Amino acid sequence: MPRFFFDFHDGADVTLDAEGTELVDMQSARDEATETLLSIARDALPPNGRARELSVRVRGEHGQHLLTISLGYSEEPPDWVR
Repeated sequence: MPRFFFDFHDGADVTLDAEGTELVDMQSARDEATETLLSIARDALPPNGRARELSVRVRGEHGQHLLTISLGYSEEPPDWVR
């Protein structure tokens, strides 16, 4: 089975996956990246309405970039609240 690596990006901060995960195929890697990102995002919403960009970058066994799943968050109150 191929091994996929899931690197997490939080703005300029990067956490590299040194271990990887064996999965059946690219669709399984896409599903894993999406679930990972959504799980992290639940706990990572920024305080005070600051914008935040999160992503999981999937690498293959030889370090090749295969896919990036991204999620952006921003909060903007209507003009009458400001």
